[in-house]
Amino acid sequence: EPTTPIRSVATCQPHLSSSGPIWSSPITRKNRREITQKKGSKKRIQTLQKRREERNRREPSPTARAREDILDEALAMLKRHDLTWGDLVLYVSDPASRKGAERYSGMFEIPDRVKQVLTYWVSSFNSPTGRDTVRLWIMEYVKRLIGLEGSRATEDGVLQSRKLIVNESFVANFDLKQICAHLRKLCPTMTELLQEFTLTRRQKKAPTKVSMERNDLVRPLSIRLLGERSQRNSYGRHVLGLYLYATGAQRQTISVLSRMGVCSSYTTIAGRSGWKGSRRLAQSTEPRVNNQSDSEPSDRSNSDKGAGLLRRLSESCRHSARILARTHELGHVYDNINWILHAAEQIMGRKDSIENGTCATVFPLFSAPRSDMYTSDFLESFDIAPPLTQHDIILDSSENNLLTTLLEHNVLRIITSHGGSTFARFAPDVLCTMPRTSECIALHKTDVYPLRAMNIEEMSVKGNAEVLETVFGELGHDLACSAFTETVKIVFGDQLSVARLRAVINNRAGHDSFSKSLLYTAFAPGLFHYQMAATYAVLETHWGNPSLGPHDPACLSWHNTILDRKPFVLSNRPSYRTACDLIFHSLYGRVIHCLGLVTGRTSLEEYAENLTFSELQQHAREIVSRFIKPGTAGVSKLRNARARELLEQDMDSENTVPLTQGDMVFENACLFLRDALLLREFTDAIKSGDSGRIIIILKVFALSFRGSGHTKYAQEALFVIHNLEYIWPKPFRTIMTNNWLVNTTGQPNHWYPVDLLQEHNIFWTKTIYSAQGSGASWDWLEMISPCINVLRTVVTSINEALGSKQGTKHATPDLTRDLEELQRTLAATDVYRIHPGRVIDGEKAVVPNVVSVGLSQLSGPLCEYNRMMSVLKRRRR
Repeated sequence: EPTTPIRSVATCQPHLSSSGPIWSSPITRKNRREITQKKGSKKRIQTLQKRREERNRREPSPTARAREDILDEALAMLKRHDLTWGDLVLYVSDPASRKGAERYSGMFEIPDRVKQVLTYWVSSFNSPTGRDTVRLWIMEYVKRLIGLEGSRATEDGVLQSRKLIVNESFVANFDLKQICAHLRKLCPTMTELLQEFTLTRRQKKAPTKVSMERNDLVRPLSIRLLGERSQRNSYGRHVLGLYLYATGAQRQTISVLSRMGVCSSYTTIAGRSGWKGSRRLAQSTEPRVNNQSDSEPSDRSNSDKGAGLLRRLSESCRHSARILARTHELGHVYDNINWILHAAEQIMGRKDSIENGTCATVFPLFSAPRSDMYTSDFLESFDIAPPLTQHDIILDSSENNLLTTLLEHNVLRIITSHGGSTFARFAPDVLCTMPRTSECIALHKTDVYPLRAMNIEEMSVKGNAEVLETVFGELGHDLACSAFTETVKIVFGDQLSVARLRAVINNRAGHDSFSKSLLYTAFAPGLFHYQMAATYAVLETHWGNPSLGPHDPACLSWHNTILDRKPFVLSNRPSYRTACDLIFHSLYGRVIHCLGLVTGRTSLEEYAENLTFSELQQHAREIVSRFIKPGTAGVSKLRNARARELLEQDMDSENTVPLTQGDMVFENACLFLRDALLLREFTDAIKSGDSGRIIIILKVFALSFRGSGHTKYAQEALFVIHNLEYIWPKPFRTIMTNNWLVNTTGQPNHWYPVDLLQEHNIFWTKTIYSAQGSGASWDWLEMISPCINVLRTVVTSINEALGSKQGTKHATPDLTRDLEELQRTLAATDVYRIHPGRVIDGEKAVVPNVVSVGLSQLSGPLCEYNRMMSVLKRRRR
């Protein structure tokens, strides 16, 4: 039969040389369903095949048939004798039957036999009664095992706070990871159960370090569960309670978490209201020296009942400071603290009040042998010290050369830090060429001991004397004892506090006892307050006239405008950080702009491509010699030429022509570079712990403070220089320069002034750890202030163990746009190119050369200073 021929279908496959895609119609829902069903059928076939193979494997072989016949015959024999296979299992399992060999060879020697038997017993093929019986036994066994582990962990004492003295070690030794690792060894069963309960199959199938740390809830949970088991296991709860209090949690929050078993109660942390007994508590904080058992109750637990962890911790910190005062020579620093005592509702005798007091801190002096601190040597050196002269203040040739080297290297640091990625490659070379003096402080870690806050105002001469005597009394010193005044006591403070203490010495020397005269004290400079004074001096000197705008393009007020910073006026000057940032950011932009002028390149990126470090050093030296050194010589030359021209015009008043000498914009800009670079170098010297560099800058500040109108700090600088040059014996001078900076981390470039340390402690005291509501009082503040460092330690420890990784400092802001705008403005106005005759209108047109002005005004204050010192010497004798 004829059929219709079928036309062959052309293939759509492209030639092998084709590179294009094969286009087709999109898949439909029906096609997708068919594909899914086909895949499901294939998987179902594979599953049935596996089940068939498993069934064939389980079918007994002829030998297995014979084995089952024997076992059935054994069961029948047991039944004929009124016994069951359970009686046989019980007989073999009973240790009294002495069938250990049969028990081992028949059951435990064969791998997974016990596991297989128990699996059959709890499977769904077994009867419900059988399953429940096995599960009940398993639960009882696990409960007994977990109970033994809990008892073992409690008896171990790792979480028993009663065995611990509540002191600094109570918090410092709390290592959550170490404690949980120890508990994992003591309680392996409980740990595995908790991990099985908290982890899903997916988490266990593909675990990562991050996911395991995030999902590892067993560590804090095991501590909580042991705390529920026994009140003695309260160590973890106590520390977490201190953490919550230290981070600002309110009482209600702590109470809720306490009911959940997370932390101790608020009463346990803060103590009961109206509790008295600080003397007994102070004695209870001392470590035991007898052989009393830790498990036995002691008098300590009765004496500090109701005191609270914070008060016990406070008394322990005070006791540690007293012990330190007996064994080490200490540095003392204090400053005022101001806080507002709020009243929720004002009634008669109760209203908001501003409270003023004082906080103090002590720290052990580094490398300070007692033999170098005798008061007799100190006073003898004071008596024979010659008067201070201008030559002691003005830098000599070697010091001038060192200062020039320091400024040149500071320019290098600015270029590599803020010049962009092309210059950042020279950072290791800059670090290697860092100039260092012989008076660098050896790297060490400073231990800090805050003292109790004092309800004493230091706003008067008498108040400062009372503060100092209270501090010495708090440390356990007997001021009337000659042993106390045998060594010099070093005191740090701001300029006003030190000046008032000097007034106490001037008033009491020769009229009061030696211990009351404070002649045994030596006053060290608070370098942070020097930084603030120098910052505001630069800001006020170079602020300019804001109304001139771009007509004074080198002043800070114009730079504050173009950088879009918050406007301010000098009568209400900004914070120290705001002023410092404005000065330094302007300095960075000017230095990079001057680099372009020195090299003659319009693009610094192209300039840096084939640049060598030696060439960069040479250009940094050119910047200093061309724009910074003129701050003393070139600026004076330009101004003298303009002054002569103005004098000639005054003599011939009929012919007034534009000036052709001098350039006010260039002069002011060069002076700013010098003043700002000195401030930057002073800041860097403090951070690096180089006392030699600090002393060089202090001598310049002694003149610039006076020239800028900060006469109090200028006078204080005279005391510092005189002490460094003549009054302090050389060994004692070394002790001073080794201890006017502290390093609480023990890491390089982490030095900061002692008075800044006190400012930090005051900040934490009144901002974070201050009480609120009815608990806000001087008694509460006095109790909290010694614990500041301990509470900060517990916050850091818990955050590192359980918190997120947020880092330890803020990210450095990106100044790229700021510096580009500064460079554009400086280039557009030709600030650092001399335009003869360029003037600025207004009263503040000419920026004073504060160093030269200070030098010209030095003779009178210097004579008055020497006269005062000679009077003090006569009265002391």
